[in-house]
Amino acid sequence: MKKTFLYVFCILVLLLGCTRTEGSKNSNGANENKEFGNDATIITFNGSAAEIAGNGAEFLDKTLTIKQSGKYILSGRLENGQVFVNAGNNAVVQIVLNGVSIRNETGPAILSQGDGELAIILESRTRNTVSRNYHLSTLNKRNAVIFIQDHLRISGDGSLEVSEAYNGIRARGSLTISGGSFDIQVQNKGILSDSAVFITGGSINIADSNEGIEGRTVTISGGNIKVFARDDGLNASGSSRLDDMFIRISGGTLDVTALGDGIDSNGNIFLEGGTVKVSGPSLANASAIDLDGQFVVSGGELITAGSIQSVSPSTTQPVILVSYTRENALGSLIAVKNSDGDTLLEYTSGTAFSSSGFTSPSFKIGETYFLFINNEKRADIRLNNITTRIGI
Repeated sequence: MKKTFLYVFCILVLLLGCTRTEGSKNSNGANENKEFGNDATIITFNGSAAEIAGNGAEFLDKTLTIKQSGKYILSGRLENGQVFVNAGNNAVVQIVLNGVSIRNETGPAILSQGDGELAIILESRTRNTVSRNYHLSTLNKRNAVIFIQDHLRISGDGSLEVSEAYNGIRARGSLTISGGSFDIQVQNKGILSDSAVFITGGSINIADSNEGIEGRTVTISGGNIKVFARDDGLNASGSSRLDDMFIRISGGTLDVTALGDGIDSNGNIFLEGGTVKVSGPSLANASAIDLDGQFVVSGGELITAGSIQSVSPSTTQPVILVSYTRENALGSLIAVKNSDGDTLLEYTSGTAFSSSGFTSPSFKIGETYFLFINNEKRADIRLNNITTRIGI
């Protein structure tokens, strides 16, 4: 009898322990969760309903309203609804996307208003989606599927899919992406800030857009970025002062295919590091790299299928500019090799092209390099100056 009692007691202890690990409410109503912390509020969507465990949020008429600073964990599926952050000025809100799908037929899937900072965290090993079946008649200033009135930070190791939207991810203040995997397909702009865009990490695939990434300034220091745009791939604009607009690339990898300008700045462009591959037109009104200011090269790798408008006299790393007498077909393999036969730069073009531009930290003035198109040697190029121009 004692053995039976002891056995039953042990089973009860194990069951109670498991129940507590899954997350329960303490005496103050806050959610206890070992993974996200005791102060996290857990929201689970189920179609047009939601279950909330914790404080700071309410759900009414398919809208989850976050009313105060804190961490909010979202999972499940919300159909034709919205996450609305209305936490007041200077609030700091963290939203963890933990395997959630949010679709809104008439407005942003995630909308934040007021001054403050919103952090979106993509939980590791989760797939998250936001979408909006937009109609042109309903478009307004808040026409992004994620629209943040002030600053937005996105991090984590999960994935986010943005689809069926006019605009993708937009912040009126700065927009920083430091992690996560993104798959974005939109009618207009993929990633947009009215201020500054910072990309320091993550994997970003903008598979369809009118313009891929836009801000008054765009700074890329890390990450793996691929963009297809029917107009400009990267764009710095939005100010009346040239010096207020720039694109700065110091790290990461960037692969842009654009039917308009590949990389376009109404101010300056600085290439300081990273690996950049750009396909764009070689036309009077469009280029692989187009700018109103100066293109300053001090590091990094660059290969273009398309023209580079100009190179600044302040450039310190050698640049090669090539114009072709006949157009090269889309899908052409472009390569630059050194005298030892080592391939320094290589790229398969995303557009037809009649110009190219190249730079590499391996380039040295006084050395000769060899240009190949589809494995056929087209030119021997000796670098006598910082900028070398040839026609072939």
